[in-house]
Amino acid sequence: FNRGKTFFFDQNYENAINDFRASANIADTDENTQKSNRFIGMCHFYLANHDSSIWYLDECYDYYTETKDIRKHLSILPFLIISYNKVKDTKSSDKALNQFNEIIAEEDPYSTDYIMTYWIAYEALKSKNNKEDADEYLENAYLELKSQSKNIKNKKDRNKFLDTKFHQEIVRTFKQS
Repeated sequence: FNRGKTFFFDQNYENAINDFRASANIADTDENTQKSNRFIGMCHFYLANHDSSIWYLDECYDYYTETKDIRKHLSILPFLIISYNKVKDTKSSDKALNQFNEIIAEEDPYSTDYIMTYWIAYEALKSKNNKEDADEYLENAYLELKSQSKNIKNKKDRNKFLDTKFHQEIVRTFKQS
């Protein structure tokens, strides 16, 4: 699973999918399967396989609804907002956006999901032409990235963290805004 996340954050989505599938098969529990499926859905999103992304992320959304873990919804809904738009399902996209706004008004993402959630929320709101709110999420993602990097005491490890393609994209976008 951790190697899959490394591939994911370095934007090597095909290898990430393979590792997440292997992880789900090794530790065959609902929780581990949905943890892997969430990242598989995100990988499919970045590969522009929006139907597959929706399938995996809807399944995860339902699982986290059943387990009453609405904070996990925050990391799923922005991907669904964009994916539904890509497949021309505006009604579902708008519903996902409303759900995201309701949850984010009351809850914060898990610390492990904070950067990713705020980055994709930026992308989702930008796709909905809501630049003001989008820019706030971009700033939050950037500031959390910087904060988390400062907590890594070993400079070599800190640079590895900052040098992933995912993190570089956040920094580049923030500096251009």
